[in-house]
Amino acid sequence: MLSLLLAGLLLALWWLYLDRHKIRPEVGTILLCMGVNVKVIQEMLGHSDISVTLGVYGHLLPSMQQTVVDTWDGVFWDESEEGKKSGDEESEK
Repeated sequence: MLSLLLAGLLLALWWLYLDRHKIRPEVGTILLCMGVNVKVIQEMLGHSDISVTLGVYGHLLPSMQQTVVDTWDGVFWDESEEGKKSGDEESEK
């Protein structure tokens, strides 16, 4: 819910700000860190091609990779070290 409120506030500021090009980098960065799809960000910011968006904000993606790894591990592995060891032993058989 807080994410939606923050996104709404950002959009309101986006349109109220007279020189919206000055706030675009901040809006794009916050939206990407919130997990908004890059294609949606491209459309919101008015970039002609997704490569423009990725060129500007792509440096943020590597820092988000650890979140993906942690989420993946949480889904497929027991959080305890013992659970990970038993999974490793089964794969070695």
